[in-house]
Amino acid sequence: MVEEMSSDDLKEIIKKLQAAAKCSVCLGCVRPPVQMCENGHMICSVCKPAAECNGDICPYCKSDFIDIKCVHMNTILSALPKDHNTDCNSAFCEGENHSSVCEKRMVVCRIINCSKKMPFALLVNHLKQEHKNISLLEGKAWTLGHYTQVIQNITESHTYVSPLLAHGCFFWKVTKIDHLKQLIMMFLVSLPTHSDHLKMVSVIKFTNDEKEISYSQKVWEEDVEFENIFEDVTCISVPFNMINFLVSKNNCINYNCDIIKFDKISFDKFSL
Repeated sequence: MVEEMSSDDLKEIIKKLQAAAKCSVCLGCVRPPVQMCENGHMICSVCKPAAECNGDICPYCKSDFIDIKCVHMNTILSALPKDHNTDCNSAFCEGENHSSVCEKRMVVCRIINCSKKMPFALLVNHLKQEHKNISLLEGKAWTLGHYTQVIQNITESHTYVSPLLAHGCFFWKVTKIDHLKQLIMMFLVSLPTHSDHLKMVSVIKFTNDEKEISYSQKVWEEDVEFENIFEDVTCISVPFNMINFLVSKNNCINYNCDIIKFDKISFDKFSL
């Protein structure tokens, strides 16, 4: 029977298997180890922590997840074609580019004076081990997108990079104090972990007890060159004369950083 099938027939079967292997959260191809809820809806290993933060119930039908390994689905996934040439066991799904979100893709640490390359899955551990002096801001189960931070030492020109975890994604928040241009410049860069087709916008609010200045900008993609953004000033840019009233007695500035998710249609309409 199989020998009589055309290549088109086999491709159609693979498409149907891929469609059946969709995560009920991110709608991408589930990644092992796969879990199911009581009604059989699957969730992948990347999306499970977010579900745990929200009561550990299925976001599709609100039933509990069962603590049973989906052996047969994991076996099917291992047999499906792969999207790229690493040892990643994630199956290819048409319309996705898994290599751009794969946990085993190679990334570069963007902390100042560090350019070490490693698989994305090891990046957080690298930061915790090699950059202990830099705070890794993370919400519970990577779901929060609001942070309160401080800009220190505004009396000198310098650049620093802060790692953030929010909405199941990793971000570099890059800040530059530029006394030549008389600007505080800031932007976020995302390193996605799943293909949910959602876009991100950063909202920066400089505040004190009396006033607030708010800026927003779309989050940049992973491979952007930091210095090119600063050179062209294609980022959130706050003139010194607008924030002088925000500087505290110890020369610090307090601000809030919100990371907001949009679907593609809302993102394209977002006014910046």
